[in-house]
Amino acid sequence: MPIIKDIYTPTQIEFEMNLVENDSLSYDKDREDFMNWIPIETIIKEEDELYAFSEMPIFSVSGIKQFINAIDQVVAENNKGEEKLIGQNHDEFPCGATEGEFHIIFKNAYEENLIYVELWINTACLKNSKTNYFKGFLFDVFSKDLELFNLSLKEQLFHFEYNS
Repeated sequence: MPIIKDIYTPTQIEFEMNLVENDSLSYDKDREDFMNWIPIETIIKEEDELYAFSEMPIFSVSGIKQFINAIDQVVAENNKGEEKLIGQNHDEFPCGATEGEFHIIFKNAYEENLIYVELWINTACLKNSKTNYFKGFLFDVFSKDLELFNLSLKEQLFHFEYNS
């Protein structure tokens, strides 16, 4: 299961994302990626709090591939080993769920092997309510952990593409 954890011990923030097969799955090999939809079980743990969406977010396969590509790009930039100066611009790699349930931005930190994660969750989607505001988290992850998260996500996507 793909999980991103902050760098602290004990872990204070976790972001888990699993591609699942349920009634919302709409996948056909013969359709274009943007026409195929995979539900995502998304869980955010913050110390003693647990956030899970009342209805599972859905990603198009092209959206999942863009999400994976964003992670590949930020990890590749981080692995260049170039010195990062405070105030120097670094690429941001934003992505999010199709219906706006969450939005996540990956950005290289100034310290080697660290990546900033900025995660915003739509509280209306958590509570299935009309009140619409976002709750945000900003935390650091090790680039290697983000790479492992992405590898696990790629394996799940391969399962859908290969077995469907």
